[in-house]
Amino acid sequence: MIFAFETIEHVRKPGEFLRLLHGLLRPGGRLVLSTPNFHLFSLLGEAAPAVRQWPEHLHFFTPSTFTQCLTSTHFLVNELTTVAPMTASDRQKHRLGQKGLIRTLWRLARRLPLIVTGKDIAFRLLDRRQEKSGSQGWDGTCLIGIAQKPMRATA
Repeated sequence: MIFAFETIEHVRKPGEFLRLLHGLLRPGGRLVLSTPNFHLFSLLGEAAPAVRQWPEHLHFFTPSTFTQCLTSTHFLVNELTTVAPMTASDRQKHRLGQKGLIRTLWRLARRLPLIVTGKDIAFRLLDRRQEKSGSQGWDGTCLIGIAQKPMRATA
């Protein structure tokens, strides 16, 4: 078993990295890896700032590109999930916090307990709202994949 947490986004050639790991595993061996979930940034509506935030990241993976990278290097994907999910209100707070005027007004208003209570109630109601399944539940900050080297060699 090989663990590679928060690594693949830093390597120049992820395919070569995965082929190297594939070669190190015995048939049936497992690879467990993680990477930031770039799909979350599209849910937040701010993919470009994420790229600027992490200049050391050479690659940004979504669930589909992560799966594609694994399968193209002859891994069988056993499981793909996200962890540390952001709720609808977490994402909305994040979006609002990026707007200069709203951020400035909040810095002033958060000193008033009545305003903070109203904000908390509004966001709790937002979290109760069922979100559309369009996000497919990929709202966690981190992608975790469990893949396996096939028992028989693949071409």
